[in-house]
Amino acid sequence: MRKILFLLCAVFAFQAASAQNGNLNRICKLPATKKIDVSEFECIYDYWVQDTVLERWNKREMILLVGKKWNKYMNYNYFRLDSVISTKDKSKLTVGQYESIKKEYDIEWGNDMTSFILKNKTDGMLQVYDRVMLDRFVYSDSIPKWNWKLHNETKKYCGYVCHKATTRFRGRNWVAWYCDLPVSEGPWKFSGLPGLILAVYDTSTNQRFIANTVRKKQNAIVLVDRKEMKTTRERFNKALKEYKENAGTMIANSGLVQKVTSTNGDIGPSYKRIFFNPIELE
Repeated sequence: MRKILFLLCAVFAFQAASAQNGNLNRICKLPATKKIDVSEFECIYDYWVQDTVLERWNKREMILLVGKKWNKYMNYNYFRLDSVISTKDKSKLTVGQYESIKKEYDIEWGNDMTSFILKNKTDGMLQVYDRVMLDRFVYSDSIPKWNWKLHNETKKYCGYVCHKATTRFRGRNWVAWYCDLPVSEGPWKFSGLPGLILAVYDTSTNQRFIANTVRKKQNAIVLVDRKEMKTTRERFNKALKEYKENAGTMIANSGLVQKVTSTNGDIGPSYKRIFFNPIELE
């Protein structure tokens, strides 16, 4: 597992490679960004995922930015990186300076740092931006029509009294806890309850979103101008599954790195899978 993560970092860390080649003073060519809204409300979540095959947990912080027309859900460290970069003169920002900022916010290539979800509340659609290896994809998805069942139980999160709700969605049974803040939103694609969702987890508890910060704050909601390949949810999820469960084979066959094989010529078991537990099972 550690070896495959090392290979991934080697493939994706193009800035680090540039630094090694003595290009620290080269101007960093960052994609343009477009401001599409301003957040009125934000919630930061701890997102816990368990890979039951590898018997490991991953945790990362995610942020939900709620605007009048748009919502954006993304990695919190990457949000902080974007916020710092927005204060810089991009025409003068060097590779070395960019690498230093990335290091400060613990940003590494080869994971889902740059993945995000945009929700257009006026047309009822989501845009999901994600990647498989080096390839970037975007697909459209309707904002789910959640069939929530409300319960009388209460629990506290972030100091707020929350109410219980349950539903089933794309292969998982979910338990949500929403507070009385009049924001009918939540992490990932969750929404549709009478208040802000502060906690939600599936009944197997290997997918968990728990809020750690709730705040009223204004930040720009931006769209990064990259060239993503358009696909469908089903095709993207299939490609991601194939990659995650056969990562070593796909990387070795890509020509990006030298193949690592065992004595009998096969890629060893630890090279065949990387951390994976999809939130959608259907």
